[in-house]
Amino acid sequence: IVHAFGLYSEIQDTLLVTGYDDTICGLPQSCVFKFDGTSFSEWEPFNELSFVDLGNSNLTGFLIEYQGDIYMSGLWDLTNGQTEYFLKWDGTQWDDMGDPMGVAPIKDVLVHNGKLYVAGSFFQLSGSLGNCILEYDGTNWDFMGGGFSGPNLSNPPSGNPVVNDLHIHNDTLYAAGSFSYAGGIPASNIAKWDGSKWCSLGGEFSQQILQMTTWRDSLYVCGGFQTIDNDTVNYIAKWAGGNYVEQCSQNIQSTYEITAHNFNLYPNPARESWGVEGDVLINKLEIYDIGGQLVYSNAPKALKTLIPAQNLTKGYYSVVIYAQKTIIHKKAMKQ
Repeated sequence: IVHAFGLYSEIQDTLLVTGYDDTICGLPQSCVFKFDGTSFSEWEPFNELSFVDLGNSNLTGFLIEYQGDIYMSGLWDLTNGQTEYFLKWDGTQWDDMGDPMGVAPIKDVLVHNGKLYVAGSFFQLSGSLGNCILEYDGTNWDFMGGGFSGPNLSNPPSGNPVVNDLHIHNDTLYAAGSFSYAGGIPASNIAKWDGSKWCSLGGEFSQQILQMTTWRDSLYVCGGFQTIDNDTVNYIAKWAGGNYVEQCSQNIQSTYEITAHNFNLYPNPARESWGVEGDVLINKLEIYDIGGQLVYSNAPKALKTLIPAQNLTKGYYSVVIYAQKTIIHKKAMKQ
């Protein structure tokens, strides 16, 4: 396999290896292979997907088991015209779960205290349910107090913030990467989540944090930084502050159940317009292009509406439907 991404030994009692679409030991091309201790073989669930052959561009990143299902992150161009970043295998079929992260890379996934956490560089302004991080309980997605932002709070994607790594230290979830705010409070590249709010640790990192680990009960971080609070600290640092926090955000949570209602998008693909029809009022509609730019917004307050497509260029779009406390993502194609 070319450029192997990860190894996973706690799924289906076997060792799985992920990476870019290629072959290993003469097996058909794939992004996931399994090893039984003696030989490699195909991982059957992955064969249920059908890909466009784009020369090793398909990638599987993380695999994690949660509540009996298997979640998989990556980047796959499928023959049905869809581009997927996050999928769930329920033992029978794959489900994109309404694309809660929209169109964006996923940097880490983790299960802690019965919740699944997903982190990366996705944003609500680009069609995601959250900013750089989301929490999932098997039914609902929570945007965790607003997640993370760059230097401009009114425009979270400013400065290209990202969460690179999630880590559990002293039974607490830490997130690290490149960001300026967590839950609306100043936080330089690292913050911790107590289950309801974000807390910053203080310290101004000159560059991003790439990874965290715990060793001998202490938290260590590494990355591209060379100073912390203008003191020379080259690339690796140990947290010595115990339970100290500099500031904590307000206890604000927003939960979305993305499968609570049914919505149809038709025709798809379309030339002139898409129709959207649901079983509850459509409060707001947004359309984002493949680059994450908002190209259409409307608040129909109706069960059924039309989305004009005549002035859109040909290609794929993400349609975000807001209804009550539900957000649903639909993929649309303009011919």
